[in-house]
Amino acid sequence: MLPIDLSITTWNIALALGLFLTLIVIIFLRWWVLERRQIAPIWQEALTHIPLGAAVYGVDGKLLFEGEAAKGLLNQLPAEVIERAKRVQTHYATEIQIQEGRWVTLQAWSLGKQEGVLFLLRTGVEEQRQSRTTDSDRKFIGKVTHEMFGPLDSIGRLLDTIHEDRQMQNDSRDAVRKARKELDDLNKLVQSLRYLEMLTAGQPLHPPRLYKISDVAKEAVDQLGRQAQKSQISLTIEEDSNLPLVLIDRGAWREIFVNLIGNGIKYGKPGGAVRVEVRNKISELSISVADNGIGIPPEDLPHVFEETYRSKAHGDIEGNGLGLAIVELAVEQHGGQIDCESELGKGTTFYITLPIKS
Repeated sequence: MLPIDLSITTWNIALALGLFLTLIVIIFLRWWVLERRQIAPIWQEALTHIPLGAAVYGVDGKLLFEGEAAKGLLNQLPAEVIERAKRVQTHYATEIQIQEGRWVTLQAWSLGKQEGVLFLLRTGVEEQRQSRTTDSDRKFIGKVTHEMFGPLDSIGRLLDTIHEDRQMQNDSRDAVRKARKELDDLNKLVQSLRYLEMLTAGQPLHPPRLYKISDVAKEAVDQLGRQAQKSQISLTIEEDSNLPLVLIDRGAWREIFVNLIGNGIKYGKPGGAVRVEVRNKISELSISVADNGIGIPPEDLPHVFEETYRSKAHGDIEGNGLGLAIVELAVEQHGGQIDCESELGKGTTFYITLPIKS
């Protein structure tokens, strides 16, 4: 008899029960608000006993209820994360490291414009993170990807030479063109694996130097301009005039913007837009990349930064699932924090906060 992986089964059951309880609580709270808080003791008792930290904020931003499990967690979350979650339109999710080896997942659900916001928090994310590739696997991946660059480049040059043959039949030329595209996709995968291995090991992609973040964003926009034009997506950058120079790994930040803007194009709609904003908040930079594309389902939001994770809602759209994992590692390597907010059918926004170090 084959052994059964009980950990996966248990996790799936727990996740299903958690989502079911969440749905019940949201429906119950919406009904409570419509009833003018006449059953406050009842829903407070219900929230107290669900296996998640729970809190409710009113439309004025004031805390209406805080379960016992949420008290210790809310106090450890950055104030800007809580404020952003309070402004959620539908559903917001983020993952915060509150101390070494301990993470908290925050999900915020809008109860309606006139009703408030429900917070649900849980720990235990470390078990999922421990499933990431081990150090020995990383070293092996790094060595393999490094050794592949030479052969892949040689194959690419050979295909380009064959494609230039004027006597080649059209069918053969199409076959060579398709082979070249497949090779380009493989090159992207190998490059992504290489970047992932370097960032996980704490190695910079480029030597850190002083740059203006918006200049790196403009480089990414220039790089993706043709792709955006082909997809009928407009790209814009808005920046404050007093942005400081910051010490960054330019290669890592180029990957951050290329991935986020590229996703906005890839999952966008014809006639859509991707907007990048860079703001000076004195002690930190506030960066956002927003699109009005197809969006991300609520159940997928907590997983978007996991390696190789791809939403089923994105169907046959090409991708290797490594881009956002690279983005998160690169942001965290700079001492920053990245969050994601999305509404299915309306678009996605990624928020990055980057401390300004003297």
